[in-house]
Amino acid sequence: MDTFLSSHEAEAADTSRRKLFLQPLPFDASSVTTEAEEAGQGLSVEEELVISLIGEDQQHHSPHHSLPDDDISPRTRRRIRMLSKPSTIRVICILNVPGWEAIAPHHIEIEQIEAGLTNQLFRVAVGTPKPSCRRCKSSESFSAVTGTTTSPSVPRDASSPLVHQQVLFRVYGDNSKFYDSRFELDVFRALGQRNMAPKMIANFQGGRIEEWVWGRPLLVQELQCPPELAGVATQIARLHRLALGASDVCGIVRRPCLPVKLRQWMKLSLEASFPSEAQQQQLAALNLPQIASEVESFLNSDVIQQADEPPEASSLTERAMLAARAIVFCHNDCQENNIMKTSEGIRLIDFEYSDYNYAAFDIANIFTEATIDYCVTQPPCFSVTTEAYPCIKRRRLFASVYLSELLGSPILPEDISMIDPFLQQVEGFCLASNLLWGLWGVGRAFCLFGDTSCSPVALEDGRAGECLMDDPQPSDMSFDFLAYAQARFAMYLKRKEELGYSW
Repeated sequence: MDTFLSSHEAEAADTSRRKLFLQPLPFDASSVTTEAEEAGQGLSVEEELVISLIGEDQQHHSPHHSLPDDDISPRTRRRIRMLSKPSTIRVICILNVPGWEAIAPHHIEIEQIEAGLTNQLFRVAVGTPKPSCRRCKSSESFSAVTGTTTSPSVPRDASSPLVHQQVLFRVYGDNSKFYDSRFELDVFRALGQRNMAPKMIANFQGGRIEEWVWGRPLLVQELQCPPELAGVATQIARLHRLALGASDVCGIVRRPCLPVKLRQWMKLSLEASFPSEAQQQQLAALNLPQIASEVESFLNSDVIQQADEPPEASSLTERAMLAARAIVFCHNDCQENNIMKTSEGIRLIDFEYSDYNYAAFDIANIFTEATIDYCVTQPPCFSVTTEAYPCIKRRRLFASVYLSELLGSPILPEDISMIDPFLQQVEGFCLASNLLWGLWGVGRAFCLFGDTSCSPVALEDGRAGECLMDDPQPSDMSFDFLAYAQARFAMYLKRKEELGYSW
């Protein structure tokens, strides 16, 4: 069977090609199959139904493991929505990925990626190019992933090669409590245009298709390695140099998002309750009223007050010392799963939580995330090693590379008169990292397992998100969000004592 359709079929497919704004299907066609589909020929009845319902005028962590339609467990099938169905993914990609309009559906392979805790992620490829660059559903060890590209295993016209041999298909999860999806889409598009993020190929209601990044996610242990740590520092500095405005991202404001997010997620956490007695006991053990007091104390502390009032700087030394206080465009969630190691160096991905913030927070978050391993297959699906916090030598290396890239002048790790005051301001924001992501854990658990009828939360800057309360993802079901919150709050209290804060 040829990969490409006949000339007549290709012409028809090309005529049907358009940008999508996919509306949810009013029925479940999961059981609808045809003999042709079972034989791997042509479009299935389900795919034809998706096409007809779209309408002609609508707008718009281990090695890989194939995920054909019949490889989804019954429980998983019940929990993923229509957009996550392999046959639906195929038809959306055929209609939206340039050059794929002539690809036969059965030559499009799909793998579900386990790394995402906020969205559902899929690798979608023509044929079986290997290896996969993200951790996908498999019982094998992902250490076999090399991050190198190989030739596709399917024939193609050498005179017109596919621009995208494979793509990342993202289905948005229940994220409305944590960020504004419309805002995030604008950010992602703007960063892609500046080569700071993968480029967006297409977007539709409920998800989008992105450029595939060849490589692999960085292991948390590699954040201890000087080359990788320096690569992350360089990319973060380049991100911090960007000046995104309202013409790039609708609703963006150059003010730190940290106070808003801390108070918003604190409010959500205090509303949390669970039908499970075990989860209620976990929730009570978090002592959220005390955490709420800690949040307000932190926001009124010198850590924030000094960052909010940076003096003017003229000399390189002054600029370096004050760089941590700067309000810059931040990633805000830079951890192992969001850092890709490619043949061209380090790249950052997954900018769901990106916004203007204190530069010190972004850097402190990287240092803190160096102690957390998310590539754990057994519950709670993470582990914490506080001793892995980067030593002063590595922190000085990071600061040296970061400041040199940011300021455009070489600053050596030995220049401690500039480096150490910078790092001192960063350290206080480690507290904010643990508070913020601890509250995130409570909120995620609440939205997945608690009262799923909760209404959308209006953001303090006037933006608001739509509440898309879908069933939890399989990866969501195994990750213990409340245990994660407990761990982050414990890290906060330990770090607060180490730094000598007494509020």
